[in-house]
Amino acid sequence: MQQKITNRIRLRTNGRIQLLEVEVNGDSVSVRGCCPSYYVKQLALQAVLDEMAAHGTLLFVHEIEVADRPATDEEEKAASPESVVLA
Repeated sequence: MQQKITNRIRLRTNGRIQLLEVEVNGDSVSVRGCCPSYYVKQLALQAVLDEMAAHGTLLFVHEIEVADRPATDEEEKAASPESVVLA
């Protein structure tokens, strides 16, 4: 499932998510990365939700940052994740 989500995000965003990381742990999916706009972030979010719906996954944490450049390690530590719970 991890590879399917990664591929779907890359396809949907035309590879515009930098430092893309996808982690699947049981019923949860975490996605991290950096993108140039909120539009690209939304495309990535929808790609993940589409794949999760197909597999019945319940929790999605996305830490995709919108920035002109990849986040530094310090910036990544300071960022708080957003969570989406599917009912």
